[in-house]
Amino acid sequence: MQSISPSGELAEKGGGPEEARFQERFLPWWHTSLECLVAAQKLFRRFDDDDLTCIYLTAWRFALEQIESRQPPPPGSRIVEFLANFDSKEIAGENLAHFAEVTGVPRETVRRKLEMAISLALVERVEAAGFRLRTLSTDILPMFENCLGLSRVLLGCLGRGEIGDGADLSATAWISMMRAYLDLLLSFWAVRRRSTRVSSAISVQSVVELLTVLKSYRRLAADGTLLRTDLATFLSVTPKVRQTPYFVSQIASMSGLNVARVRRMCRNLEAQGRLEFIGHDEVRPLPQLTQVSADFQEAYFSEEMLLAGRRFVSVALGCFATAELVGSKHA
Repeated sequence: MQSISPSGELAEKGGGPEEARFQERFLPWWHTSLECLVAAQKLFRRFDDDDLTCIYLTAWRFALEQIESRQPPPPGSRIVEFLANFDSKEIAGENLAHFAEVTGVPRETVRRKLEMAISLALVERVEAAGFRLRTLSTDILPMFENCLGLSRVLLGCLGRGEIGDGADLSATAWISMMRAYLDLLLSFWAVRRRSTRVSSAISVQSVVELLTVLKSYRRLAADGTLLRTDLATFLSVTPKVRQTPYFVSQIASMSGLNVARVRRMCRNLEAQGRLEFIGHDEVRPLPQLTQVSADFQEAYFSEEMLLAGRRFVSVALGCFATAELVGSKHA
């Protein structure tokens, strides 16, 4: 597998054609995955807690996995009808250690967040040490648009076929795609959670990364190289865009948080050596972070992440290629 040296150059370690394709389409891959992270955090902003959001989505991931393998929906059923009629009591509980493993959140923090989730009627305790989703609420449905968007980008990276708009997907296909999507999304989240240490700063970190991508696009457009979206081109423009400061108010608007809280989160990241304040209202990554970090490499080019990407693409193609559609003559 290829890695990135401290100087930003690619080092060959055996890699393969799929990794090369990911690197050729790196900017849209990074851009879309960040948009998915930010959208998920913003969708559940009412929790006011990134770790709690992560725990809730993990409970959904466990529930969908069990439904897919043990109690699949009737052929041709729609997802809204299925969620409304499914009895969540049929879902087995998952232990605290499994939540911690998937999310990257420390076990004691997972314990506290699960207790909070119970108090908010999001999950419930079962058996001696298990937890499960309390109800299959439709509040997760808006995430499916992001799921489709990311699958199209990954299809482009891997040179695979096309998929539809998802309007006629059956409940079975929806569950398969959303489960694979949550696997990938939670992998990104876990990498950031391990590196950031302060959970509330993940929202800010994700938005700052997204702003960097957008500035990279603008820089490439100005240089006349917008069609070059590979990793090497991105690395060449990164030092030029990462020293541009971002307004705290801009980060607040994109994250759905108030300005005062974003300012506190930025102070946390500053204490970790990730950001620095320029005056009172602007922040930028520190100069030594203008190159791609080890965490960044792990998130986008590890064997685990490439495998999750391939699995997600395979599930998406399978759902659309095998007539998993409502009203299909094969359904």
